[in-house]
Amino acid sequence: MGARMAARILLFAYIACVGYSIRYHVAASDLDGAWAVGLNYAQTHGFIHGRDIAFTYGPLSYLILPMAMGSNLGLGILFQLFFWAAFIAMAAWIAFVRRVPLVNLLIFTLCLYPGTRLFWSFGYAGPDFFLSFLVLLLIAATAVSPRWYLFWIPAILLSALLLLVKLSSGISAISAVLAFPMAMFLLDRRKSITLLTSAIVGVPAFFIAGYLSYHPSFADLLVYLKAGFETSAGHSTAMSLAGETGTLLTALAILTGFLFLTAALYFAKQPAFATAVACFGPLFLEFKHSFIREPGHIEILFSFVPLALLAILLFADLKFPVQVTAILIAGIWLTREAPLYQWSGMPTAPIQKLQAFSKLFDYSALHSFLEQASAHNLQSQRLPGALLNRVSNHSITVIPSQCSYGAANPIQYVPLRTLQSDQAYTTYLDHWTAEMFEGAPAPEFVLFEWEAIDGRHPLLDIPQTALTLYRNYEWDSAYGALILLRKRSAPLDATLRLLQTSDVRLGEPVQLPASNHPLIARVLLRFNVMGRLRDFFFRVPEVRGILASEGTRFITARIPPLVLPGGVPVNLFPIDLNELQSLFRDDTLNEPMTSLVISGEGASAFSSPAHVEVYEAPGISLHFRTPVVPDLSKLTALGVLDDCRVEMLNNSGVIGISEREVAEVTAHSGYLEVRGWAVNVSSVYVQLDGKLYPATYGLPRQDISILYRTAESAKSGFSWAYPSWKLGATVHELSLKMLAPNGSGYHDMGRKVRFRIVH
Repeated sequence: MGARMAARILLFAYIACVGYSIRYHVAASDLDGAWAVGLNYAQTHGFIHGRDIAFTYGPLSYLILPMAMGSNLGLGILFQLFFWAAFIAMAAWIAFVRRVPLVNLLIFTLCLYPGTRLFWSFGYAGPDFFLSFLVLLLIAATAVSPRWYLFWIPAILLSALLLLVKLSSGISAISAVLAFPMAMFLLDRRKSITLLTSAIVGVPAFFIAGYLSYHPSFADLLVYLKAGFETSAGHSTAMSLAGETGTLLTALAILTGFLFLTAALYFAKQPAFATAVACFGPLFLEFKHSFIREPGHIEILFSFVPLALLAILLFADLKFPVQVTAILIAGIWLTREAPLYQWSGMPTAPIQKLQAFSKLFDYSALHSFLEQASAHNLQSQRLPGALLNRVSNHSITVIPSQCSYGAANPIQYVPLRTLQSDQAYTTYLDHWTAEMFEGAPAPEFVLFEWEAIDGRHPLLDIPQTALTLYRNYEWDSAYGALILLRKRSAPLDATLRLLQTSDVRLGEPVQLPASNHPLIARVLLRFNVMGRLRDFFFRVPEVRGILASEGTRFITARIPPLVLPGGVPVNLFPIDLNELQSLFRDDTLNEPMTSLVISGEGASAFSSPAHVEVYEAPGISLHFRTPVVPDLSKLTALGVLDDCRVEMLNNSGVIGISEREVAEVTAHSGYLEVRGWAVNVSSVYVQLDGKLYPATYGLPRQDISILYRTAESAKSGFSWAYPSWKLGATVHELSLKMLAPNGSGYHDMGRKVRFRIVH
């Protein structure tokens, strides 16, 4: 055996081992863990994607994130093993049949190691990325093989299969499958037409056949596609979170490098040009995936870059222009990514993967371990015995997110149609979710928790569903922070009548009429040109909904803007868990909301003014009460409390300013937020221009806990918000009043804060 053959065998063995990507999971109850449990639960309990639930993950998703539920684990491992074997066969063909030059095989090896982070490091994603990568390898082989159909047909089949595994990954693969023959048209027109025709016919045919064999309903197939697309599309407006500018510039520089590499391959008339064009769609989609919600996602694109470079260069003739552009991409990538990898582990990576593979041989021990670990993880999700007795054998769903209750308890759990309510990003998804609470098939109980992410409101996320819940369910019982609602004997009247229409500039209040009936405001938001471009190519910043009464009641929350055209029951939203109980038990809330504002940085992505329609539900009556604010004249003044601070007005620090100074505060989101802390008090009230307003007290403050070293100080934070449009541009005076723990008196803050809102 020659040295070159020995090197080829060693590189192949390394590639085969490092490409191992078999994933399985212990059940968990965090936000992502809950929907992963929900997908496994749906499979084992017969819930159908497109009929009962919809998500970006599809009916075969349990095969790429299997848990020890039913037969999911065994089937998932077999599914992933099959495609690992396909990858090994592909690598063998590349190394020994096609016999690519050793330098190309070395590039395969060097790029695969950092690229495998994409298969392991991003929560429940990974095997779907592996399958998308396998599609790119098949496309690359199609470009150079005389028997190209042996690779092209599997690429089409795998792309269609991915639509049933994870819709977004399927779209990524299909973008490559469609772009490749279009680029091939510039190199080989006859082959291009054959490739494109087979893709246009083959992908839909295989997908439709696959779905109908899973569930024979064409109507539900269409729902599956529409709901999945709406979830993917709504994500860029509802879940956006920004990061640092430098990372974005690095990513754009790398993508520009791929354009230069593609041009170099085109001018050299190399088949790898078409492979490079095929990578455009996946690169763009991973860019979107990374930069819509940067925290925790940003490295997805940077992990995909080595794999895309690998697929392009695998069969390329590494001439001078190609070398230069490839080195440019690699250099930019290494500048950012090199410190993030443990390169010392690269030589031993095959051993680690083989050790992981060896665990599969004792399947019963693996299954037992995952089953026990899952039971331990879900122990905290065991519901109170009294609650379990109450729901007994009745159907129950959970709002907003905790799908893991279904796996942790002996209940007849019915998942939300979007699994978690914060995933119902659009009017269509909100309406589809609301429909599950109408009529006889609706769950008999609803378990509600007051939880939200990103400063959102658990019911403002799903305004149509919130109104439908109120019409169809009433208060049953409470178990600590868990509220149980039961189905009403008859739903409340759903009739609506139009009260007013207006065109209102975004950022300005919609004035609501006085009414003791639910008011529903439909805000017909439409993207402007720049907003549409931002939504498609990048992300839309947060949009906030602000509801305010004439008195002290106020709600501000991030809101998915695409749910607003469906209607927001503006005077039906509780501000906390206590009000939620009061609403469903007594039809009573504190003072009614009289204005609605749509604001936030993301509001600039929509046309302004927006058309607003306000409807009333005259068949439903509400009761409103005036919130109780303490009468300080009847309490003992206990003097100044040193252990308190007003720290921030929006993003302006105010600790260091004197009472003679006026803090200038910007309020781009449409409200003033006051944040600070106070120790050893029972409640905090903000005094604005002599009027008291209750603040939210008891927020976590670990820094204050370290300072005071008491358990009480760990929850000494407070916040309060107020509509900025009510403040104008004049100077205002703010201070604190704090009730003593025994309620016998109150403390003052040592100084006042003077401020004004600036634009």
